[in-house]
Amino acid sequence: MGNTIDWKIGEKGSEGIVVKGVSIWTLQLFTKKTTENKYVREFELIVKEHCPDNTINWEATQLAVNIQNQYNWLVATNKTDKKKLNNSEIISNLKKKFNLD
Repeated sequence: MGNTIDWKIGEKGSEGIVVKGVSIWTLQLFTKKTTENKYVREFELIVKEHCPDNTINWEATQLAVNIQNQYNWLVATNKTDKKKLNNSEIISNLKKKFNLD
């Protein structure tokens, strides 16, 4: 429950965004479909209660969930856009939006 992972956002085999030390379970539970931040915070409280010595970086976890959800949305809407963005353009836009440069 308190396990961490370095989460990569983007297409497999491409340069993407990496967020370190995030909760592996939070990402598995909350990034398949867009979720509200309150559910991530509730999960954080549960993990802290049952694994008080966890090493999860909760700010990084929330950031990763937000970026992954935005990435998923951009990929989905990109399929119907007239001007299609490639993965590198999507990643670049997300880096700017979340001040990751």
